[in-house]
Amino acid sequence: MKRCNYSLHAGRALTLFMGLSVIVALMATLAACNLRSNKDPRAETPMVSVEGSDTMETMLEAWRKAFMKENPTVPVSVTCADSGKGIRALIDRTTDVAAASRDITTTERALMHNEGMKLSRSMVALDSIAVIVNPKNQVNEITIPNLLKVYSGEITDWGDLGGVAGEKIVVLNREEQSGTYRYFTEHVMKRIDEKVVPYSKDNKVMTSNEAMLAGVDANENSIGYCGLGIALKSKAKTLDIKLLSTSTAVKPTLDSISSNYPLSRPLYLFYDVDPKPTVKQFVDFCMSKEGQKIVRENGYLGIK
Repeated sequence: MKRCNYSLHAGRALTLFMGLSVIVALMATLAACNLRSNKDPRAETPMVSVEGSDTMETMLEAWRKAFMKENPTVPVSVTCADSGKGIRALIDRTTDVAAASRDITTTERALMHNEGMKLSRSMVALDSIAVIVNPKNQVNEITIPNLLKVYSGEITDWGDLGGVAGEKIVVLNREEQSGTYRYFTEHVMKRIDEKVVPYSKDNKVMTSNEAMLAGVDANENSIGYCGLGIALKSKAKTLDIKLLSTSTAVKPTLDSISSNYPLSRPLYLFYDVDPKPTVKQFVDFCMSKEGQKIVRENGYLGIK
């Protein structure tokens, strides 16, 4: 009986050992799968993908071409829609660099925290919002308070702005995800009490700078806005801006961006705090002497 008991215990021990071995093997397999699934796919290629603001598109394309000329083994892709889509793509790890005409929002910071992500931010240029009209429009300037009234629907006739009386203002706006829209909302649509005034429901939403420029070009009574760098390369007429009715009107130029133009803003590149070498190489190029020369050539103000 003792021999039988020994055999029985040995059999149970062997079964237990084999069971534990299977469990350990399964855990190792799951851990390996989890490691592979968590691996950042962007690290597997030297390519630098950039996504974001269409305000920065011409500058990004110029950077891409110049960088690849110096670094032919490092491909760079540029996709432009709006700042929000670029930042979301970066958080989702589907792009290496987000180009934005605004800072990160509270909601986006919460998403970053949930993803365990830390980002670096580089200000690469200064831009301004240009208020644009059709070249045939006789109005040359507008105050910030009147601009608010136009976009809220309080002013609807060009005659109230020094234009042709009886001509209805066709107001063109951008979509909410646009960094240009967010800047315009923050710096134009707020009253003295800091409350944001709602936009008129009659505003026509343009989903890109190209659509905005086309809308202004197609209708003599339209008004819109876009980045100065975009406006200067178009046929649109830019309005001088007055902070108040008693203020001096300021023309949107590269010189006034850094001094007294009321609607100036920084442009950013966002990327991982510990980026792959080619991303750092690209950002460093954008900040270099040659990169900043490209900034100025495209109608923006360099930061160096």
